[in-house]
Amino acid sequence: MAQDQVATQFGSHYLDNAATTPMDPEVIDAMAQAMRDCFGNPSSLHPPGVAAHRMLERARLLLSGMLGARSLVFTGGGTEASNLAIRGITRKDAGKKDAGRILFGRADHPATTATITDLATDGFTPVALPVHASGQLDLEALEQELRQEAAAPVRLISLLYGHNELGTLSDIEGAIALVREHAPRAHVHVDIVQAFAKAPFDLDRMGADSATIAAHKIHGPKGLGALALGAKAHPKAFVTGGGQESGLRSGTENVPGAHAFARAAELWVSRMDEESGRIRRMRDDCESRLRSAIPQLRVLGDPERRLPHLLPITLPGLVGEVLLHHLDEHGIYVSTGSACSQHDKKKSGEEFGLEAIGVPGEELRGMLRISFGRLNQEQDVDAICRALPEIVQSLQPLRP
Repeated sequence: MAQDQVATQFGSHYLDNAATTPMDPEVIDAMAQAMRDCFGNPSSLHPPGVAAHRMLERARLLLSGMLGARSLVFTGGGTEASNLAIRGITRKDAGKKDAGRILFGRADHPATTATITDLATDGFTPVALPVHASGQLDLEALEQELRQEAAAPVRLISLLYGHNELGTLSDIEGAIALVREHAPRAHVHVDIVQAFAKAPFDLDRMGADSATIAAHKIHGPKGLGALALGAKAHPKAFVTGGGQESGLRSGTENVPGAHAFARAAELWVSRMDEESGRIRRMRDDCESRLRSAIPQLRVLGDPERRLPHLLPITLPGLVGEVLLHHLDEHGIYVSTGSACSQHDKKKSGEEFGLEAIGVPGEELRGMLRISFGRLNQEQDVDAICRALPEIVQSLQPLRP
């Protein structure tokens, strides 16, 4: 198992799967075989090119089928896929006076918040929707915004399904229903990077127009993302050249990466109920044991609607980064929040993120994000449930 390989290299228990996952050995083998045997350019007409094209299209068909999508564009990651959706859909209105509103959640991933706020320079009005401290989108506030459709049209709304720090699953079906009622022409984009293969999602059934996924969150390779598109979605390209990916993302495609992406998704989705149940039991066991051993520990997020693999905890009065480094010494690797925003806290500051939705500063300072993957086992739970209470006890005398 890949977790054993991680342990061999780092002497560790890797519990930061929300940041990235170790590649599954089966996925590594699939990618290596594709690199050896399917090296052709998929745009070439000779047999090596035709073989590469077939492999690429099989991967596309598999992933689009899993997502209930009409088509799918491979990209260099989830961030690029979100940019393609947001910038690509709004591009036709860019530069117009009063180009329209773009709605998003105040606690969304930086790939969304930074991209949408940047579009203010193109004449759009970014509107950050309130989000409850649990991570749930405020649907009443959304409806109030949508009721202004006649005066200020909504061009696009981006929804987060599966919060990357809290693990909360927002009611996106309820949100989409409101959009379709009040702003039927708006494009609905959903960021499911954290939720893909861990929670059910169907683009067509849910009424969304596009969705973003990333391979490295499901034990696939880094540098591979995809944008799933519905029948009415027609984004404009912002990377031009040879016209690959139906003209939406020029450049020779990463065929082995796409093949590995599809294999990683296949391994997880084919066992979604079984694996999600096993991971949920590990998380619940970890939560129960830590709560019993550390009375002041609190669990953040929505207690009911949440992803199976994420356990965000806080220890008020202690500092998450200090706890993280002590866990490092025990060979246990977690995070203090989203790795994508760790280097951008000052920039996002109070405007977006967990502080902006009402999570108290003391709880944020004491926050740790524990996250499980398919390759984790019970011994990983045992390790953190032994180490963290000891660390907390050792730090108690240092509290002011």
